[in-house]
Amino acid sequence: MINIKIDNKDISVPQGTNIFKAAKDNGIYIPGLCYHPKLTQYGGCRLCMVEITERGRTRHRFSCAQPVAEGMTVKTKTPETEKYTKSVMEYLLAHHPLDCPTCDKSGECGLQEVTHDLKLKPGRFKSARLDKPMRRDNPLLEYNSNRCILCSRCVKVCKEIAGVGAIDYQNRGFKT
Repeated sequence: MINIKIDNKDISVPQGTNIFKAAKDNGIYIPGLCYHPKLTQYGGCRLCMVEITERGRTRHRFSCAQPVAEGMTVKTKTPETEKYTKSVMEYLLAHHPLDCPTCDKSGECGLQEVTHDLKLKPGRFKSARLDKPMRRDNPLLEYNSNRCILCSRCVKVCKEIAGVGAIDYQNRGFKT
């Protein structure tokens, strides 16, 4: 077992565990939208930034992509991490329709949950929302680019769980 400290709480977790999972398993909230326990992690949504101190050195890392290390100290809420996370969410919201009351995912939406937890209100970034039609050209996949936040979960599920590379990104950013 690896011994670490997250937000002043001593925790022991198996070697190879990432910080996001260690925190979640111990009741410590870190915002995140791309994490899934069956997928490799890489920080795609950019929301799970934490401050790590290890061997006297402090740095910022995405908790879902950072494995724990013996003696590591993690802070989930610092002025820097909170500012960063809020900026990322504000940017995502600028590209996402704000129709939560009429959305069929309302109440079970990770984006809605993180927005609420961070007490965010839209408006800092100029709206760049898309208005593209829903793509239903595959009987197994429905794609709504108006709601996509480019977290890569669908791409990773397709490759890592289904074992096929049927979908991927094209272009860059919200032109995808």
